[in-house]
Amino acid sequence: MRATPRRSGSKARRSHAGDAAALARELAERLDADLARGYTTHGPHRDDLLIARDGRELRAFGSQGEQRLALLALLLAERDALAAERSRPPLMLLDDVMSELDLARRELLASELRRGGQSVVTATELEHVPGWDGADVALLEVP
Repeated sequence: MRATPRRSGSKARRSHAGDAAALARELAERLDADLARGYTTHGPHRDDLLIARDGRELRAFGSQGEQRLALLALLLAERDALAAERSRPPLMLLDDVMSELDLARRELLASELRRGGQSVVTATELEHVPGWDGADVALLEVP
């Protein structure tokens, strides 16, 4: 799998900053205009991310499960990067993520989530969440 930035279809310009200081300067230059608009018009958050597998864009050619796995891979990588930077992992919030995964991938995800930090996982079917009845799991049922 390969992920590359892709310019957004909006008129916002992509940041070409090479480091955090350069990005801070770019954002500072646009601060007054952004405050007037009520949102930030410049920076890496304005870009789309193209994720491809075997040279084919997942958005167009991947199944929902493949797309979900790619997103989960990015989220788990982000969790690891934040944990390394902050010396503790962030809270993971995952909404009905298990419904589109097969049993093997559900078990892998549950194992990965137990590796560190807290996670909130919503599900419509308890059986879709491996280990839901474990001693380290707090269950909240919403009627």
